[in-house]
This record gives sequence, C-alpha cells and structure tokens, in this order.
Amino acid sequence: MKKKNFFFMMIFLVFIIIEPVSYLAFKYRYNWPVIENYKARLESVENYSFNEKLEVIMPITGTTIVHATPEFVDRFKINDYKGLGIYDDGVDNDKELYALLIGDSFTRGIGSKDNLLYGWVEIVERKIKKMDLLNLGNSGAGQIHQINFYNKIKKHFKHQIVLMNFTLGSDFRDNVEKYFDSNDYFARLPDSIDKNKFVRNVQYARNYQISSHFLAFSPVRLYSVWFILKIYEELISKQPPFSNIDKDLQQYSKAASMFNEKEIPASVKLLRRKKTVTQESPDGKFVYNFDPRLYQTSMGQIAERIAKHSAGIINAFFEHLRREKKHFILILHPSREQIYLNNFSKDSYNFDYVRDKLKNYLSKNISLFDLTVPMRNAAKETNNPLYYRIDGHYTQEGYKIAANLICEFLLNDDFIKERIVVNN
Repeated sequence: MKKKNFFFMMIFLVFIIIEPVSYLAFKYRYNWPVIENYKARLESVENYSFNEKLEVIMPITGTTIVHATPEFVDRFKINDYKGLGIYDDGVDNDKELYALLIGDSFTRGIGSKDNLLYGWVEIVERKIKKMDLLNLGNSGAGQIHQINFYNKIKKHFKHQIVLMNFTLGSDFRDNVEKYFDSNDYFARLPDSIDKNKFVRNVQYARNYQISSHFLAFSPVRLYSVWFILKIYEELISKQPPFSNIDKDLQQYSKAASMFNEKEIPASVKLLRRKKTVTQESPDGKFVYNFDPRLYQTSMGQIAERIAKHSAGIINAFFEHLRREKKHFILILHPSREQIYLNNFSKDSYNFDYVRDKLKNYLSKNISLFDLTVPMRNAAKETNNPLYYRIDGHYTQEGYKIAANLICEFLLNDDFIKERIVVNN
C-alpha cells in the first residue's frame, strides 16, 4: 500500500513540476492567441467550395476567411458577384473602366489585416473613382496558375483591363516548380467523389496540428500533454497516429508530385530551387529567407535563365490578351530583401540582377510598373517598416505606399487616360 501511495505521489510531484514548465514553454513559443487563431483557420476550411461551372476553388459568399501568423491576423470578408465569392468589395455597375487583378497574396492583401480597408487594391479603387478594380488575388502560385485561373473565369466578369502582379522572388520560384494546378486536378476527379468535401479535407489536413488541436478542443488544457504532443509533432507527424486525416492530402500531394515530374521540361527542372538562405539583416530589423541563386553574382547564368522563363510565360499571355483586345498591365512587387538588403552584401549578392534580366526579356509593348526603386526610396524616408520582420508581406504602411505609387502609375497609363475623365 505504501509503495502504491509513493508511486502516485511521485506522479503528482512530476506533474506539478512538468505542467508549469510546459506552460512557460508554451507562452515562450507563442506570444499570440495561437489557439483562437487555430480554431478560426480550421473553421475557414469550410468556407471554400469548388465551382463546377467555372472549375475553380473559390471562397463562399458571406463567410470570413482567416489567415493567421505570429505577426498578424487577416480576416477576409467574402462578398458576392453573380454567385461567386470574391476577396473584393463587389462590382459597381456605374464605372467607366473595369480591371481584373490576378496575382498571389500580395494582391489579395495578406498582411493588411483588413484588405477592404488597407489592401492596396481597395485603396487605389477609392482614389480612382471611375475605375473598378476586381481583386482576384490568390488566383494561383505563379503566373502559370494565374493565367489558367483567368482563362477559366474571364467570361464571368466584365473587364477591359487585366492587371497582373508579379512578386519578385516567390513568382520566379513558383514558375519553375509548380506546373500542377489544383483547379484542374479537382475538375478531373470522378463524379463519385464529393469535390467540396475533398477540397476541405485537403485544406483541413494542411492546417491540422495535433498539439494545437489538443489545446483547442480538449475540455482540460494540460500543457504537459501539449508539450509531449509538440515533440511528437516535430519528430514524427502533425497528425495523430493511425488516423486518416491526411488521406486525401496524401493522394493530392502524390498526384501533384507525379504531374510535376512528368510535365515540367527537363531544362526547367534544372532551375528548381536547391536550398534557401535564412539570415538576419545587419541591423537586426528583419529575418530573410530567399533563394540565393536569384542574387548570387556567381550564379548569374542560372538567374538569367529563371528570369527568361518567367518572361516567356508573361509575354505569351500578353500576346494572347492583345488578340482578345484586352489591355495588359504588369506590376512588379519587390521582395523584402530587394528593398532592405540592397545596401548590404554587394560583393556576394546583386539584388537587382534577376529583376533587371526579367525586364530585359519582357516585351517592350507591355505597360510595366516596377515598384522596386520607388519603394526603396520610400523605405528611406520612413521609420515604419514596409514589410513584417519575419513574414515577407507588406505591412499596412507598405500597402499604403504601394497603393499611392500604383495609383499614380495607372492615372498616367495611356489606355486609362484615353477612356476616363479623372475627377477625383
């Protein structure tokens, strides 16, 4: 009996020691409302659906999509256009010009916290009152996906202008690594499969974390259990053992890998990323993560081929739009290292090289606006960071400056000037 009591006493003593230590470890690792945001992300999974008619995955009208990081939380209110959910305030029928905006998260407004108030698209639209900018950001990773997305939805929206946004950094990488298109994949699934359920299962598995799930949904929050699950998560898997949570995600990922291996040309496969560099800026303000081949002076030939590949995709799309009598505008959004690291490491890195090569290979007939130099100048004139320290997206200040610069450019675009009378 005494041995049994001693055993339980030892368990209790271990628990009262481990539990507060685990709690302190949790608080040290997460200084933001991680559990609440984890729940919101899982709930957002239910807010996507596959549109059978257009064959695209879109958010559901009237819902809110949550994107959470340790530095910011975005809440995207989804509005309706002809039954399609969009990251936009809606379409006004009394405008003189309509532009469809395609791009990635910089277009959607990740990091703005409220894209309808602080995203650059809505800021520009409020300034140019006779032009409606329809935000179709998050339309794909890289221009291959975005062009495919545009071709699927273009007849659904009235527009005279297509405004493509190219992120200098991630889009170079995406254009050589990601030929697989999820919209095409879901469209090809047999009718016996519930496509909406499949889409949500894939999203759910991507967001699922066993340690966060325990704290979010357990009736008792035991941080010692969280600590054990976190170790399991880091060393083994984010999913529970013997579960089928990631069954559809595994099928999806296998299909993506097989497609890319088969469809990406051998010459392009050579351009795929081998490694990334993570480094803190000399002033300690930012932590960078980038593909060194884009900027290393010793890797100039590789960077030039990567730039030429992306330029070829854009040029072909420009010619396609010209035949369809659509005006094409291309905006280049600089990556964080191109703004803040430009004054450092000049011996080993040239942060202008791949951008300059891209511009050299682009058609001279494209209406092009490169934000890099104006954003560098703006960064020197303010103490407010234009990007987050760890996440690579614009801050609200960055979006505001980008919006003002883009607005000025658009108001001086010949096609736009000829068709609207500016009276803002």
